Amino acid sequence: MIAVSIFLLFYVIDVVGMSQAEAQRFIGQALAILGVALLLCAIPAKQLVDQVSRKKLVFASGLIACTGTIVILLTREYAAMMIGGALVGAGVGIYMYRAGHSLPKLSHLGKLHAT
Repeated sequence: MIAVSIFLLFYVIDVVGMSQAEAQRFIGQALAILGVALLLCAIPAKQLVDQVSRKKLVFASGLIACTGTIVILLTREYAAMMIGGALVGAGVGIYMYRAGHSLPKLSHLGKLHAT
């Protein structure tokens, strides 16, 4: 996340033309929106897990995050860039829940077996 923040900071300063103070404020707001979208989409993903196949959910999450990235890269408007950040957060939230849900349970490894 730190690498993304640094890249985004230089991007909005050099490409969008924000001052350093504006860029730092923008990064803070964008990360907050991304985090909220991540959390809000991870919760409904729980209901989708049993209804949609893993491949479809992973594909959809990648498509949503990719769309958000394209929006961020192609626009210079503040609101549109925030919407792009929310889309990235939504895609990551869905993917992270699905990826965590599909991991094997390792709880049995820590138990000692009595003989």
